[in-house]
Amino acid sequence: MLKTTLKKTVINANIVWFVPIVVGAIIVAGGIIFSALYFSHKEKMTLIDKCYANGGYPEIDSKDKAGAS
Repeated sequence: MLKTTLKKTVINANIVWFVPIVVGAIIVAGGIIFSALYFSHKEKMTLIDKCYANGGYPEIDSKDKAGAS
């Protein structure tokens, strides 16, 4: 009886951690896809310029369709 209860507790604990991680990953992936598809050239250039202004080095994907590369 104790073994069965312990197994159920472990499974429930795994679900508690697994579900938020999966939901978070879906939200992040959706954000990346949305930004790649729907940001205009001007918006992308603004983000690139801000990155340079903060000392960063943006990497532009060659598959960009908005003309930022």
